[in-house]
Amino acid sequence: MEPNIKLICLSKSRLSSYPNSSLIRTGRCFSTDLNALLGTVKANDSESYQDEPLRMVGRYWLTTPDDDSDVYTSAATIRDSEEFAPTYRWSKKSGIRPVIDNKEIYDELFYQRQSGRNGTYEVAYGTYPQYCETIEKEKILEEKYHEGKLEITDKVYTFQNTKYLGENDDFVPQAYKQYYYQGNYYIRFVAPQNLNFLLSNKQPIYQGTPVWIKVSPVMWFLDEEFERLVSKRILISGIQFNRNPYFGDFEKTILYRYMNMILNADLFDKRLNQKNKVISENESLKKLIYRKLPYKKED
Repeated sequence: MEPNIKLICLSKSRLSSYPNSSLIRTGRCFSTDLNALLGTVKANDSESYQDEPLRMVGRYWLTTPDDDSDVYTSAATIRDSEEFAPTYRWSKKSGIRPVIDNKEIYDELFYQRQSGRNGTYEVAYGTYPQYCETIEKEKILEEKYHEGKLEITDKVYTFQNTKYLGENDDFVPQAYKQYYYQGNYYIRFVAPQNLNFLLSNKQPIYQGTPVWIKVSPVMWFLDEEFERLVSKRILISGIQFNRNPYFGDFEKTILYRYMNMILNADLFDKRLNQKNKVISENESLKKLIYRKLPYKKED
């Protein structure tokens, strides 16, 4: 029987409890290309490491409420004077850095850990679209796509529809088919806006540019004190934290529902979807996200 995987976010107090040198603590969490394409990244960071594929950082959601019934996020860049920032709960400009809260999975993966920097341990678990292919490989994939020569799998990934990234827009799911080519899996993502920085393959991105993003293993830091796994990257954005005032009950938020009904399945391959059911399934996903939520539009 598969373990029940529960995804949560870090809290302000938990993030602060890590040593300053810890890579888990840093608010300067590196972003995937997919996350950057959805608008979370503010700018290129001036600091980087040789083994990082890119130099982009962004905000990510925490679970700690602020004094205005909104929520805190991490600081976005090394130039931010504060480690945390109060953020409007309707915003779609903060990303998701998931945490696996499951001791059974932690214990299983503990013995597969690899040493990272600054005394951290890392493990690979689950897969997700993260970084774009080389420019040369993207040209080949785009040609094969238009020729109808790419194999389409039964897997889809679901994000916020890029036509509805405004603060007043509800969750509108958009499914992305997974393609297979020469041993690798990809999604085709059309950029919804111009970017003022380069992605990991050094490609300039303009609105309407098709980007081929490779599905790859997700890396997690081991939180040995709380026996949890903390994502090494900000994986995705474009999802509101909540609509109603937030007072700390994370499990009643839109973000929690998205993480555990959609992101969870996308990461750990629990939901294989027939291609001809994408539209009808997306309608049901939207209903799931808002089901039992005391949602009320504010004046």
